[in-house]
Amino acid sequence: MQKQNFLLLASLLTANTLGAQCNCCVLPTLEDLHQMGRIIIPTNGNDWQLGAAHKNIPIYNDSTDVVLITDTTNAYHANNQSVMYITDFYDDSYAVAGNNAHFTGVYFVESDSLRDYGTMHVSFDNKQTWLNLQDTAYAEHLGAGDTPVFTGKSGTWKPFSFNLGGLSREVGATMQTGDTVFIKLTFVADSITDTLAGWAIHNVYYCHTGIEQLQDNSLISIYPNPTQSTIYINRQETVSDESIEIFNTLGIKVWEQNAFVGNEINLHALGLPAGIYTLRYSNSRRFAVQRFVYSY
Repeated sequence: MQKQNFLLLASLLTANTLGAQCNCCVLPTLEDLHQMGRIIIPTNGNDWQLGAAHKNIPIYNDSTDVVLITDTTNAYHANNQSVMYITDFYDDSYAVAGNNAHFTGVYFVESDSLRDYGTMHVSFDNKQTWLNLQDTAYAEHLGAGDTPVFTGKSGTWKPFSFNLGGLSREVGATMQTGDTVFIKLTFVADSITDTLAGWAIHNVYYCHTGIEQLQDNSLISIYPNPTQSTIYINRQETVSDESIEIFNTLGIKVWEQNAFVGNEINLHALGLPAGIYTLRYSNSRRFAVQRFVYSY
């Protein structure tokens, strides 16, 4: 059940109002992904770190950008292999022909060409089998032009995009809704010490298309935010089949109401701990998502 809750929260945290045929699941920051457990960085000799890069790399958006990089400050280690995982959750955008699940982002690389390099793999069977996303056999599932090259010197941030939905159907993946899809990023360095920036990843998101659901976050407003006890919900329209759900940062549903009964929710009475929560309002036509902070 919890993995399905993760899937739902991923579909909730979208960047803006979307059309009925596009559910681009853009999480606000890499820190949010990490906090939700969707970025996994094993310890023990792993160069991958999450943070502001104090290296000579171009600024992608602004000077406070947080990236995934092979060490935020120091040169990557020689004779080392660093691995991290970014996860998605299986749904109809993977399973149904005509739908798509794109894994997208930008990368910057500065490494000793060919000898120090990165790879990106996907697993549709809980890390038992890994498919190399740079394999030319899967070139038809590229979504951002040429196959990305994670070695040498890119010189600037470059895009990458893979249609994991199309690939999963091509290889005959047998998964259930809510199962975890794993993306593995590996950076391999030879025995020669270098002082180069390494490999950095930024602006990562999943875009699930073909899911017929219309999001409009302007449907509701929440106040006060932050709150110490109670939140009030103002909605623009009154239609049938209204419901409200609240999720914590782990994607676990902590409260639900299958009707709109008044506009007041007493969080203190629900016994919720202080923290950041996501509220999802839905009706027969559309849904809206708002975040709020509860502190007491």
